[in-house]
Amino acid sequence: MNNTIKNIGGKEKLVIAVTDSGLGGLNVVPRLEKLFSGSKAVKEVELIFVNALLHPSMGYNRMKNMDEKSMVFNSVLEGINEWYSPDLLLIACNTLSVVYEHTKFNKNPLYPVVGIVDAGVDLLLEKMGDGNSIGIILGTPTTINGGAHKQKLIKAGIDESRIITVPCPMLESEIQSAPGSDEVKRMIADYAGTALKEVSTNKRIYPALCCTHYEYSLKAFENYFLSTGFDYEIINPNENLTVNLNSFFSENKYEQTQVKIQVVSKNEILKEDIESLYPILEVNSYKTAMALRNYELKPDLFEVEL
Repeated sequence: MNNTIKNIGGKEKLVIAVTDSGLGGLNVVPRLEKLFSGSKAVKEVELIFVNALLHPSMGYNRMKNMDEKSMVFNSVLEGINEWYSPDLLLIACNTLSVVYEHTKFNKNPLYPVVGIVDAGVDLLLEKMGDGNSIGIILGTPTTINGGAHKQKLIKAGIDESRIITVPCPMLESEIQSAPGSDEVKRMIADYAGTALKEVSTNKRIYPALCCTHYEYSLKAFENYFLSTGFDYEIINPNENLTVNLNSFFSENKYEQTQVKIQVVSKNEILKEDIESLYPILEVNSYKTAMALRNYELKPDLFEVEL
C-alpha cells in the first residue's frame, strides 16, 4: 500500500474516489478535506464519493452469494475508472473491502485501491498487546462471514480465544435512516449484549466498529458500553483509514489547496437519509454536507446484469 500511495505523492492535482455500499463512508471525506487543506501538499484535490449500491432495496448483504456481490462491485470499480480515472480509491466500507478481494478488478487494478479492513486490524493490534483484553468485531454479515479481520489478527499473533465476531444484520440501514433512534439503540444493545455474555467482567474490551455507518451512532455505542460496567475503549477504523496518507502528503508546497467535493449515486438517495446525516457531517465539513444535499444522480454510473 505504501508504494502505491508514494507513486501519487508528487502530483500537483489529485482525484481521489471514496466508495461505500451506502453513505457510511461519506464520513471519511471530511478527514480527507482536513488532511489536504492542512498539508497544502497538492494544488488541487477532487474528492468524489461514489455510492456503490446497485439498488436501494438490494444492498450487498442481501445478495445471494459472493459471486453476485463481486460481480456488482467489479462493475462499480470499472465505472469509477471510466467516469473519473482516479489517482486513488479508498474503499470506506468493510463489506466492500472484503468483496474487493473476490473481484476480477483486484487481479489487475486500473488505479490504486486501499481498503478499510487493515485500518481496523492495525488499531486492534495496537491496543491488544496485553493478554487480558478481548477484541469484539461488530460488522455486517458479509464482513463477519468473510472473516478478514479475525484471520489477520490471528496471523499477527492474537489468540483466537481473544476475538469475538458479531454480525449485526440491518444495523447500518437503521443508522443511515435515523442514527439516534431508539431502534438503533435497541439493536446495538441486542447485538453487543450477545457478545458480552461470553466475556468475563475482569477483561478489558475493545469493541471495533467495523462498518463505516456505525460512526454516525458513536454516541449510542458509547452510552451502551458505558452502561455495561466493562473497562472498554471503542475502536473506530474510520479514524485510521486516512492516517496512512499523512506522510505522503505532508509537504507545504502551495499557499493553499483547493478542495472540491462531489457525491454521486446511481440511485436516488432518500431525502430522509440526507436530512438525518447532513447535521452530523456539517459539524466536520460543510462542503461534504452540501455535496450530499446536492448530490449528482447518475443512472449510468455503472452497468451490471444479474
